[in-house]
Amino acid sequence: MKRLSIVMLLGLSLTAAADPAPAPAAPAIKNTYAFDWSSLHTSKCAKVTGALLTKLTKSYTCKVPDTGSASGKPLIAVCTAKKGNSEYFAFGSAKDCNEERETQLANGNGE
Repeated sequence: MKRLSIVMLLGLSLTAAADPAPAPAAPAIKNTYAFDWSSLHTSKCAKVTGALLTKLTKSYTCKVPDTGSASGKPLIAVCTAKKGNSEYFAFGSAKDCNEERETQLANGNGE
């Protein structure tokens, strides 16, 4: 019985090791509010719809962030340009987006 248990556990561990972990799903950014962090002084928070949504889904890679925001507001996604240095921060509301942008400016970022 003991030998059978060891064989079964070994088989299960080999099966689990063979399956790659699924890639994390891209965060839903439609109808969020975002600003371009790399153009902090000129970029304003905008609703992610229409042309901005198309731009972010085609020319950017959006991921759930590893860290929080400077303002403490929930950061929905960070979208990094596939070419260049542009990076958008996306939030669930215009208020959260504006507060983050103002916090970034107050901290001397974007200079």
